[in-house]
Amino acid sequence: MSAFWSLPGPSRFIESIATEARAGNSVWVELPKFHPAFLSSALRAVLADDYVWKYVSMDPTVRPSEFLFTQCLSGLDPQSLRSLGNLIRHPEFCGRAIWVDGLTSDGVLSWVEFLLEYAHVTRSLRPMEQTVLVLPAVGEVAATRPKQEAGLSIVSWDGFLDRLDMDLYAAILVGNRLTGLAKQITIAIASEIGGGDPELVGFLARLELEQLLSPLDILRTFATERMWETNSQRNEWWTGKVCQLDCEQVENSALLALQGRQDEIQQLIWRAEVRTLFPVIEYYRQKYVKQYARLLTPYNDGYEVYDVPNLEIGALRWQLSRRPGIDFGDLSLINDLKNARNALAHLRVVDPAIVMRLCVSTPSTTRSMKVPHRL
Repeated sequence: MSAFWSLPGPSRFIESIATEARAGNSVWVELPKFHPAFLSSALRAVLADDYVWKYVSMDPTVRPSEFLFTQCLSGLDPQSLRSLGNLIRHPEFCGRAIWVDGLTSDGVLSWVEFLLEYAHVTRSLRPMEQTVLVLPAVGEVAATRPKQEAGLSIVSWDGFLDRLDMDLYAAILVGNRLTGLAKQITIAIASEIGGGDPELVGFLARLELEQLLSPLDILRTFATERMWETNSQRNEWWTGKVCQLDCEQVENSALLALQGRQDEIQQLIWRAEVRTLFPVIEYYRQKYVKQYARLLTPYNDGYEVYDVPNLEIGALRWQLSRRPGIDFGDLSLINDLKNARNALAHLRVVDPAIVMRLCVSTPSTTRSMKVPHRL
C-alpha cells in the first residue's frame, strides 16, 4: 500500500469512507482524475475486520444488478430471477464490502439509478445482512453526483489534504538521497509548488534541486502531458486544475506555468526559501557575531543604535569586509547570506547559484546548528 494513504489527511479520507460503510451505507467516492494509486487496498485494510472484501471491475454494457449477480454469486441457475430483492437476500452476497471499479460516463447514469434503488431496498436489512457497495467516481464521472438518500453516502476527495500532508509526502519521497539544507529546500519547494496534487509533489520531489529552482519548463511539460492545453475550458476540482488546500482553493502550478503566470510560481519558491533559509541566515549571523566580536562595533543607522549582538547580516558583512585577516571562506558565506536575506526580505527568490552554494557551505544536518551563546 502506498505510504500516501498513511498521511493524516488521506487517512481521514479513508476513515470517512469506512465510517459510512460500517454504518451500512453504500458509498459514492468522488476522486480527481489524477490521484494516488492503491486507494482500494488502503480501504480494504481498514475494513478487514468488518466485511468480506471483494473487488470487481464493471462492464458498462451490463445492467448493474445483472453484473453483481454474475460477479458475486456462484452456481446460479440460468433461469433464476435476477431481481434486486433476490440479490441482496442471497446468503453468498451478504456481509460484504464490494469495490466496484471502472465507472465511466457511459454507465454512470444506470449505476446512479441503481444505487438509489439499492439504498432504498437495503435499509430494511439487519446490519449483519447488509452488503455495502463502494463506487469510485473518478474525474468527469464525479460531476454526476447521486442525490442524497438514506443508505447512500457521498464522500468527496476535495478538501481532505492540507500543507502538512504535502510536506510529509515530499519528505517521504525525497528520503535519504539528500541531506541538510539541500534536503530541506527540495522538500519545501516540492510541497509548495506541488500544492494539493500528490502526483505533482511526487514528480517534483524526485528532481534535482537545480531543476526545482527553475521549474517553469518542467511544469509546462507536466501540464501538456495531462492534455490541459486541449482541455482549457474546464477548471472543476475533479480535473486536478484546482483543489481545496487548508480550506483555500488553489490552482495547480502546472496550470499556472501553462498560462505563463511565472510570478505566482516564483512566489511559491519564495515561500519555500523563506521557511528554510531564514533559520540558516540567523544561525550564521549569531555564529559570526560571536566569532568576530572583538572586530565589530555598534552600528547607528541614524534612527537606532544596534549593539554588536544585534548587528544585522548586512552590517556584519560591511564591517568584516573592511577588516584584515578575515577568513575568505567566512566572508564569502556571509556575503551569500546577506544577498539571500536581502532578496527574501524584498519578496524575491534567491539567486539559484547562491542557494546551491549555501547548500554546500552549511552543515550537513540541522542538528549540528546549535544556537551560539549570547555575548
